[in-house]
Amino acid sequence: MIVSYIYIIWLYRKLANYCASTSDQAILMDLIAGKEEAFKELYHRYYYRLLHVAIGLTKSHEVSEGIVHDVWVKIWDRRKKLRPEGSFKSLVYTMVRNLSLNHLREMSYRKGFEKELSENMADIVRHTENDVWFNLFQQQVDDIVASLPPQKKSIFFLSRKKGMSYEEIAKTLGIAPQTVANHINRTLEIIRCRLERIDTTDS
Repeated sequence: MIVSYIYIIWLYRKLANYCASTSDQAILMDLIAGKEEAFKELYHRYYYRLLHVAIGLTKSHEVSEGIVHDVWVKIWDRRKKLRPEGSFKSLVYTMVRNLSLNHLREMSYRKGFEKELSENMADIVRHTENDVWFNLFQQQVDDIVASLPPQKKSIFFLSRKKGMSYEEIAKTLGIAPQTVANHINRTLEIIRCRLERIDTTDS
């Protein structure tokens, strides 16, 4: 009796998994054809599962929401290139995992570079007899930031001058926290490269 009950449960799960897989494939065909209803169905089916995966990696609900949002944007934009014979579940899980790991790498790099930039500025202050050289350095940074595209300039200003977090900036500008992080990282790279060129020219 117990063996029969276990077998029935096993068979039920097997059939349920098969039906879900078949359903995904059928919906995926409609998505490739450009049907918004199919996109919405897959979105509602996987959104919270993907969010759970992202939160487990990033430890941030708001960052994870931005990552999952980016995944669905990519799915819609690239729908015609999707393979109906492939596993949609594996695809979106892999995308979320990769974007989450990219975010963690970028955060690690940003923290390291910000520390380096801060230490360089501190060295300048310690090794000058007055504030003239520091003010010159700060002016160079301000000039570089002023030449940036409007969105990068706004994000950097809110982060550095207003002391706002990525999540706060994202809410203010109506963009994903991941997008904010990308702009900050790129801005810091631009500042470093241009300061290096200025230093080389002066020497």
